[in-house]
Amino acid sequence: MKGELILPPAASKQTETFFANELVKVIPGLIKEEGDKTAWLVSSAKEMNAWTRAAEAKAKDVNCIVSYNSLKQAVFNAAHLNLMLGTTLGQCYLVPMHLDKRKRSERIECQLWMGYEGFQLLGFRTGILTSVHTDVVLDGDEFERWTDEDGPHFRHVQANERATLGVEPTAIQGAYCVYKLDKGGRGFEYVDRSQLAPLLRRGHVWKSNPYMMARKTAVLRAAKNWPKHTRSSAGELLKQASYIDEQADRDETQDALTQMPAESLPTPDLNENPPEWFGELLERLSVCDDQEEYNNIRDEFEEIAGNNEELAFLEAQLKQWWHVEGPGE
Repeated sequence: MKGELILPPAASKQTETFFANELVKVIPGLIKEEGDKTAWLVSSAKEMNAWTRAAEAKAKDVNCIVSYNSLKQAVFNAAHLNLMLGTTLGQCYLVPMHLDKRKRSERIECQLWMGYEGFQLLGFRTGILTSVHTDVVLDGDEFERWTDEDGPHFRHVQANERATLGVEPTAIQGAYCVYKLDKGGRGFEYVDRSQLAPLLRRGHVWKSNPYMMARKTAVLRAAKNWPKHTRSSAGELLKQASYIDEQADRDETQDALTQMPAESLPTPDLNENPPEWFGELLERLSVCDDQEEYNNIRDEFEEIAGNNEELAFLEAQLKQWWHVEGPGE
């Protein structure tokens, strides 16, 4: 790594444990692309702190738990995709979502939302693209598109200089992506206002920067038409990114793209004097018979654990139960 690694203070005991273990010891080995890993880790730590504060505030408002395990998974997914978190590069974001509002498993969960810069970068890494350009059509712009024997064409004249962060969702008429392929040919994808409207009504990143998210939607639609046979594993990463982004659009729990190594977690010796909640944990696990219930138990006891040592003990017990005698075994 370039430079000395100095992380910001953790926003909670859960993130403090993650900083000390996975973020410093495990994740650097997942980042394959060349670059400054120190900058990646510092940016991730800042974004995790921001997510933790927002998630805990939202959980207090709606009286539910926070899934810190989903935060870990989202960061691991970003590392697996080799994309940097945060607004500096706009590649991907950590977003707190209020999921399962009508179920007992109601919680604030972390989702990894892709930015248009992230999709473009993944496309370039596949080697199938030579250029990608995306933009948004706003009220007052001159825009027309047509198709002839040479393929799709468009003409876009912007009415004013872009002030992207000040764009109101209602001012967006559409978004487009035009790209060129390495073996020749070009493509054009347009998403109109009616297609963007359901997405623009969502909160979080869409609300704070609809200009950026509209561009991302156009790139994502274009990516579906990019050649699927690529020169490297980068094509698989592009498909995985598209998949978890679609899960986010459906307000679903995102899949793990990579497994967190078991050895990344410490196993403190609390067996002789386990925490007071240990008996209840075993009782709950003994009647647990599916993955969703297992996740609910994990999230609830993360809230109960009183310190970093107990959190590490909980993680170790849950992993041992799941792999040795848990549901489905």
